[in-house]
Amino acid sequence: MKSFFQILALTLVLALLSSCDDNSLASGSVPVNISDVPAQATDYLQTTFTTLTIVKVEKKLNADGTVRKYEVYLSNGVEVYFDANWNPISDDSPGGDDDSFNISFSDLPQVSQDYVTQNFAGEDIKKVKKKLNDAGDVRMYEVRFESGVRLYFAPNGSFAGIDD
Repeated sequence: MKSFFQILALTLVLALLSSCDDNSLASGSVPVNISDVPAQATDYLQTTFTTLTIVKVEKKLNADGTVRKYEVYLSNGVEVYFDANWNPISDDSPGGDDDSFNISFSDLPQVSQDYVTQNFAGEDIKKVKKKLNDAGDVRMYEVRFESGVRLYFAPNGSFAGIDD
């Protein structure tokens, strides 16, 4: 009787596994051809990571099969994450964290640009970052200067603080 239940359990497990598609068995990851990455994403990558090349791209799926995000792996090991519409959401570049990514100064809200220009005209900018909350909305902007000073701006671009 014990072996009957073991065979029945094994049969059920095999039936469940055979009913799953390949994507669900691969943890919701599907390879994407590098040539299929849209221009908006490649333009962002070429601007932000000028000397690096794309090595691999994966599409991460939700349980219902919809696209959750894209992961782009670069030649130096950095991973850049894009939302389902190929908008950049984060990267794991050195000095970065999972909820932020590098942007250009011109991508800051105009009020932030004006504040930096008026109050830190002689400072060289090292890095500008956009930090996101768990929902993917901007929670703050950060401007890092070569001198080590960091400015923080609210999502609307208004000055929020300084770390010197």
